Amino acid sequence: MQNQKLDLQTLVLCAVCTATTCVLAIITVPIQPVPFTLGSVGACIAGGLLGFKKGALTQLLYCLLVLAGLPFTPNFKSGLASFLSPTGGYKIGFIFMAAVTGFVYRWLNAKKSTLTTATKFRNMIIAGIFGTIPYSGFGLIYYIAVTGYALQTAVMSCVVPFIFTDFIKIPLAAFVVTKTDKLFQSNNPSSVSQ
Repeated sequence: MQNQKLDLQTLVLCAVCTATTCVLAIITVPIQPVPFTLGSVGACIAGGLLGFKKGALTQLLYCLLVLAGLPFTPNFKSGLASFLSPTGGYKIGFIFMAAVTGFVYRWLNAKKSTLTTATKFRNMIIAGIFGTIPYSGFGLIYYIAVTGYALQTAVMSCVVPFIFTDFIKIPLAAFVVTKTDKLFQSNNPSSVSQ
């Protein structure tokens, strides 16, 4: 019975993480050529709460929902055209962000048997930074491949404007993960996010 409850909790958490990315990806500041969106916060949260595999799976599901025609993207674009646009790589980058964030967060937390909330918060920030690297890298490479712009031009458009915002988004994700972890641990001593 305990395993069924844990599986149901994990399934619900996966659905919530997918829905979170869907909602946050719509929240956009339409700067050009790459809009500012909170979707990466959802990917970071999914990795932190669910780990490498399940976190990545929630973001794959997000991509499949967009591919199926649901408009959970900046400017409400959907379908294959959304992935073929210059910023399509960032949606796919959510999968890598969740996977790397989840892996690094679990690895850092595995070093000690008991962790304070402050330590978990710090570990989540570190994991979020590592997760941002493949997310931004994949988005940048994809942007260059689609537009044909030089690396320097693409970096100035796709990376530099977002460095400051990442220092806001990553702690926001870390706050949500540590608070949610604490909630689950108080309700169930065995962690949901294994």
